[in-house]
Amino acid sequence: MDRREYLRTIVAGSPTCLAGCFSTRSTPSPGLVTCRDGSTQTPADSTLGPVNGTWPAPHFDARNTGHDPDGTGPGNCPTTQWTFDVAATSELFLRAPVVADGTVFVGRESVYALDAASGDVSWQTSAPRGLAGPLATADGTVYTANGNGVFALDATNGDATTLTTVSTDTLGAPTVVDETLYVGTDAGALVAVGLVDGLRWRTDLTGGGSDPPGLGGKPAVADDVVYAGSEDGTVHAVDAVTGEIRWQRSTPGTLWDAVVVGEDLVYAPDQTSVTAFRRSDGTEEWTLFDDGGYVTGSPALARGALYVQAGPSLQEAQIRAVDAATGETRWARNVETPETSPVVVDDRVYFGAGSDLVALDTSGDRRWRVDPRDDIHAPAVVVDGVVYLTATGTSVLAVA
Repeated sequence: MDRREYLRTIVAGSPTCLAGCFSTRSTPSPGLVTCRDGSTQTPADSTLGPVNGTWPAPHFDARNTGHDPDGTGPGNCPTTQWTFDVAATSELFLRAPVVADGTVFVGRESVYALDAASGDVSWQTSAPRGLAGPLATADGTVYTANGNGVFALDATNGDATTLTTVSTDTLGAPTVVDETLYVGTDAGALVAVGLVDGLRWRTDLTGGGSDPPGLGGKPAVADDVVYAGSEDGTVHAVDAVTGEIRWQRSTPGTLWDAVVVGEDLVYAPDQTSVTAFRRSDGTEEWTLFDDGGYVTGSPALARGALYVQAGPSLQEAQIRAVDAATGETRWARNVETPETSPVVVDDRVYFGAGSDLVALDTSGDRRWRVDPRDDIHAPAVVVDGVVYLTATGTSVLAVA
């Protein structure tokens, strides 16, 4: 099943309800943590202290760096503190969580708001008009998009408002910058939506036609330019105010995942390589695996290094640190089953590998891993010393 077919299988969820009338928090049997010294931490069933930090969107920020420079992660041998189980009504994966105002928001057929400290449910609402797309949050509002429109949900109760209608499925998560939301569509268009005044512009980037390449991943925004990748391997740079195309460049593979923006370069992971283009004019600077390799997810960018799940082939999959300026590999560690985009917080790299979430130092040394007993398909988020992750579509775990 390709990404378009997957999106089209998603169906409507249950009506809005308050805590206690649906899916339940469970004593966490999954979530055994194995630490660097070989010791293990049995899952607890506890409540954390206040969680005041934010992880507002997949890949953390508008540039998609996957790096919170001010964040803190768990210690050297953490414990799974709580697990929330969603009623498994389908085989769909939960989206990556976002965190704001002491609440973890996750979406699938429904959108759930969980207390970040306890895992208790604050509210659940059916996805607006059928699909809980990837989420983003800003200023007390949760944003999502699907084939029917772009929606704003009140973060306190889940009440939804339609910002604009969209005639085709959206891909990736929305990116919110100031008072504008940017999202790509299955029909190859990039859309800018005002949070107050609705649709501002729509630019068709991939030529239209009966089956145009869609825009995959979450758009990146920096200095009034939107960067997005499309399924035909093209990187697009678009004026954030007018929607005018500034430049377009090709990569060897398929761009399903989010591009990442640094100070001078934009990085495009195309499933076979990672290519760095100059932001100003699209000049290619370097390519990782220019003869073809295997790349999973989007890189994380932190302190001059890219952290990416990439290797010469799937059989030689690795997590590696790459010099962001030159593309030279600093170190690489073997990964049995690469799954998710890495994130970097507090000099630790967190990534999904099969049924494990793994934490490495930024030097490449392993610190710990947690086994939720189900595969991990969405990036973890790290807020105030807690890692929140989703596993196979039915569980949310908090590790601290």
